[in-house]
Amino acid sequence: MRERLSVVAIVMLLLLLGLWGQYQIAPENLSDNFMRSLYQVMMLFVLEGDWTVNLERVPFTLELVRILAPLVALASIILVFAATTRTSVINYSVRFYEGHIVVAGLGEKCWQFLMTCDNRHNVVIVERSAENRRVPLVRKMGFKVIIGDIFEAGMFDRISLEQATTLIAFTGNDGSNVELAIKARNYIQENPGTEPHLKIHIHLNEIGLANQLESYPKFFADFSIAEISFFSVYDLSARLLLRDYPPEIFADVAGHDRVHLAIYGFGRLAEKLVIEAALLCHYANDSRLLITIFDDDADSKALRLGSEYPHLTEICDYEFIQLGTFGPHVLDGELAKRLPSVTQHIICRDTDEENLNNALMLRSALLEKRDCNAPILVRMQQSSGLAQLLESNTGDPEIPDGLYPFGMLDQVLHADNILTSHLDDLAHSIHEMYLELQAGGDPRQHQALQSWTELPQWERKQNLLQADHWPVRLRAIRCTPHPRALEVPEYTSEEAELQAKMEHDRYVCQKIYDGWRYGEHRLEDAKINPFLLPWNELPEEQRDNEITEALRQPAYFNRHAGTAIARIIVIGVSGHRPHKMDVDNQALQRQVVAALEGFRQEYPNHEFTVLSPLAEGTDRLVAKLAMEVLDASLQVPLPLPYDLYVSDFNTAESVEEFKELVGQADYYYEMPMRFGNIRELAYREGLDSNEARNKQYALAGAYVIQRCDRLIAIYDGLSENGTGGTSQIVRWYNEGGIGPEYQYPPNYFMAPHKGKAIIIEPNPG
Repeated sequence: MRERLSVVAIVMLLLLLGLWGQYQIAPENLSDNFMRSLYQVMMLFVLEGDWTVNLERVPFTLELVRILAPLVALASIILVFAATTRTSVINYSVRFYEGHIVVAGLGEKCWQFLMTCDNRHNVVIVERSAENRRVPLVRKMGFKVIIGDIFEAGMFDRISLEQATTLIAFTGNDGSNVELAIKARNYIQENPGTEPHLKIHIHLNEIGLANQLESYPKFFADFSIAEISFFSVYDLSARLLLRDYPPEIFADVAGHDRVHLAIYGFGRLAEKLVIEAALLCHYANDSRLLITIFDDDADSKALRLGSEYPHLTEICDYEFIQLGTFGPHVLDGELAKRLPSVTQHIICRDTDEENLNNALMLRSALLEKRDCNAPILVRMQQSSGLAQLLESNTGDPEIPDGLYPFGMLDQVLHADNILTSHLDDLAHSIHEMYLELQAGGDPRQHQALQSWTELPQWERKQNLLQADHWPVRLRAIRCTPHPRALEVPEYTSEEAELQAKMEHDRYVCQKIYDGWRYGEHRLEDAKINPFLLPWNELPEEQRDNEITEALRQPAYFNRHAGTAIARIIVIGVSGHRPHKMDVDNQALQRQVVAALEGFRQEYPNHEFTVLSPLAEGTDRLVAKLAMEVLDASLQVPLPLPYDLYVSDFNTAESVEEFKELVGQADYYYEMPMRFGNIRELAYREGLDSNEARNKQYALAGAYVIQRCDRLIAIYDGLSENGTGGTSQIVRWYNEGGIGPEYQYPPNYFMAPHKGKAIIIEPNPG
């Protein structure tokens, strides 16, 4: 495009120079017969300049045009021809490609996918329309675009499908995408290539169709030919929501022993979210997921969900509540009764404007109540739209307002989310390890005993769900997936049993959801399984087998899937504000750094998380140094909602520093407003103390010390001077005695292994 614009600019310049030359010869040429003069100049581009031969004097500008015009014309022809030829050569070379990705359809979803691809992805796009405005843009990005119908004869040969690793169907029509998968599978069967296995990712809008096809034997006639899976914006959005905003973390902060999701608007996304949550939200305390759905057509949608997913009620609790209009008045009805137990609100209506409006109204109403300020997750279409008002976890300065966007297409349709290579590798390793442990079993009696390439799709999905659930299990034992590990940690017996139990609970719920039942002997065709029992009722031998599997996983995954785990050490922070300390004191900073370096030596091969409310003074000093010295991640428990919290900061610069640090956090979350609503907790001029506000600070401090392994406290060691002070927090950490209103039982995560608190003098000499 830029080359063509450059040619046009040069041609226009030469025309102007030629006209100026005409004017220099005789000014009346332009005034009396402009079109004739323009025609004469244009003829110079095709070597028709005889009219200049008889001129007594040829101006320099016209002489320049006589020389350059034919050259520009020739260059333009070559440019157009070269571009066409280059495209043809590149397209023809695709026939000889190996290990590439083929994408069918260059619509909006494909465009979002391509925007996240890089040099690792050798992508070939087949687009039906040559008029598609994205074709030149995509070619300029370095991708190959074949113009033609993916279904036309010979197209699979042109794109070397038999040598491709992946086919992604983005045609925009569910029927066409399914048809493409079938034709591609048949083609591979007739034209086997050197690539071991073609992965076909089919985009389907209809969730029900995907569910039915996954268990339709005729569709998966031969599993070894191709690995077919389905995806949509809805299921990707649901999975990413559960990954990016883990429900158990927010439930833990709220102090609830049960995850309770409140969903507003029940469309395709909400439906997929309910299913994904029911299959993945299985935690250490055996709590059963609760979902409350508010919709203006609650009865009919409840009936449809129950008929399409008849076994859903056996693995989670859900209820529908009629909600015709949304506004503050709804909080006085059925919703009001449920608010205190909700751990996340999720707004899934049709438009960004409606979702944002509902979120802002809901947020305002929640702050008027006590203990109801659960986070609000808001569906947004694009990161560049209204989501910019809510954006979280971007690394940019962040106002922690309790509103979190999700579902943006440019994030959901990321190449990593669609290609799922890392998840596939982990699922593959899970299956290979299972085969090793089940050596000698009969595949005729148990289809899961097939090799990965022969494995039925529904069995592959079982492994994929286990891989998806793995980070949840690791969080329960205070670990995290890690790209590499210097040393593979070994589970304790307690950790191994918890891992096995959580996986068993998830497995049982998955099987029940799929229609399986308990029976003494396994009958594959009848969907009977002898291990669909609660953990404590399993035969001891089977429990031991599952614990053994859990024990082997860290080393096995590290060796075969390139995925390791690392233990996490959580560093809590408490201490004085700036009026009692100088954060720029070099001696003080050296002592903090020494403490952090000591943690590195004491806990080699660990990851670090700093848990800090980011108040002025100690909180920010330790947080910044921990991120710098230990490359620690940051989590921010806010004692108060943002508008109230920043009123405690002294300057506008302090507020900006706070927002900048929050933007670097993995998570921020508000402590529940147990001791007052937004009015009762507001700072009031002239009052020496707001006890309810002090209790909120004490609640944040209590949460920090109950979730951290080590505590760094910068304070002068003086006796307690009121609720929520550093002395009280340190005493609670060292001695216990935390009051019941500040207690946080370990519902979802194993209790930390507390080490000695590090006490640092605030003003060392």
